[in-house]
Amino acid sequence: SLETLLRNNLEDAHIRIVVTRGLGQPTMNPTTCYQPTLIVMAYPLAPTLGDKPVRLLSSTIRRTAPLSVDARVKSLNYLDNIVGKLQALAAGMDDAIMLDVTGHVAEVTGANIFAVIGGIVTTPALTACLPGITRETVLGLAANMGYPMSERPMTLGDFFIAEEVFLTGSGAEVVELLRS
Repeated sequence: SLETLLRNNLEDAHIRIVVTRGLGQPTMNPTTCYQPTLIVMAYPLAPTLGDKPVRLLSSTIRRTAPLSVDARVKSLNYLDNIVGKLQALAAGMDDAIMLDVTGHVAEVTGANIFAVIGGIVTTPALTACLPGITRETVLGLAANMGYPMSERPMTLGDFFIAEEVFLTGSGAEVVELLRS
């Protein structure tokens, strides 16, 4: 990935690394593919949710169930997130909170979500969300600064009582929620 940045004269860029099953017969049987293909993309990217506080709605689409394909797997299957994002945009919102199959908050369509509740930095457990790099960075920084933290199942109600809500993601960076 460093070589991709250097060859394209990029100093500040979003890097996406994709590994496919590669060349072979294009069937549902991955054993027919004999060599994986590695794709490294690097491109300038403004924060995906902008630099102003965002407005969220709760999507009716549920995040991938952990009993099918584990939501912690970073794959290119974003269909549930894409439909959730389309719902948010159709309603004039910036993004959508995605719930898991039990009704607990998982994440937003392209970022992790945090709430500060009673002074505790709280984020959903990793049951149905990606363990994002920026999420892990925020958790590490909060720990180093002595903030109490909690990773637990969260409901929409937790976000109504929170003192602060923010999103984190490699593309989104850190974004606050517009409170009205």
